[in-house]
Amino acid sequence: MVLDHLAAIFLFSGPLLYIGLFMALDPAGIPILTQSCRRLLTHNTAEAGHQEISPRVRRAVRLTGVALVLLAIVI
Repeated sequence: MVLDHLAAIFLFSGPLLYIGLFMALDPAGIPILTQSCRRLLTHNTAEAGHQEISPRVRRAVRLTGVALVLLAIVI
């Protein structure tokens, strides 16, 4: 019983907490990371440089990160 609880904390809540913190503290990182992965998968090697994200997307990513952190703490 105790080992099941510890496994749930380390395998689910831990990564959820760190992903949520990353999203809450650096909301521009997730969209830029997904754009980079998309360019990599489409074999587009041209560098697009630094791209800004809209304030609406930044707020949505930050709120999602906060929700993930709260979910990880509650679980």
